[in-house]
Amino acid sequence: TEGLVIAAKNAQALREMNDIIKERKIKKIYLAAVHGVLNPKKGEIKLLLEKEADGNIVKVKDHKTKNAKSAVTLYNTVAVSGKRDLSLVEVELITGRTHQIRVSFAHIGHPLLGDGKYAINKKDREIGYKSQALCAYSLTFSGCKKSELLGYLDGLTVTAKKPRFLSLF
Repeated sequence: TEGLVIAAKNAQALREMNDIIKERKIKKIYLAAVHGVLNPKKGEIKLLLEKEADGNIVKVKDHKTKNAKSAVTLYNTVAVSGKRDLSLVEVELITGRTHQIRVSFAHIGHPLLGDGKYAINKKDREIGYKSQALCAYSLTFSGCKKSELLGYLDGLTVTAKKPRFLSLF
């Protein structure tokens, strides 16, 4: 995974940023290259996910369990490489669960290019993709005006440099 990371310079800024995230005043868009062509091209993936302590892996559950949490992922296909049988998708997380994007797309039969944890990536490694093709691409702040330190972020969109896997499309 590559792309944008949020950091705070001091404790007050950290508290305000945590509030901004908690109150969903930040829209995060990810780019991912997934195997296959998604149908429909735009949609929502709703799952119950449970993180297992051993092996740092997340499992999809069929029914609610004590530790299962709801995960909602929105996606939109922005390009398709028929030659490579890959789709470039924009992803927005409504919830933020561990490995949510990777698990969600693997579960619907479209694992991320290079993902060795939730898919078999032997062929991906052969073409140079040893880790998942996932990028935290864009952050947009809205409704932050009341923040003491971080109000200046309101309306700001920050975009990461283009990830290497975009060259496939």
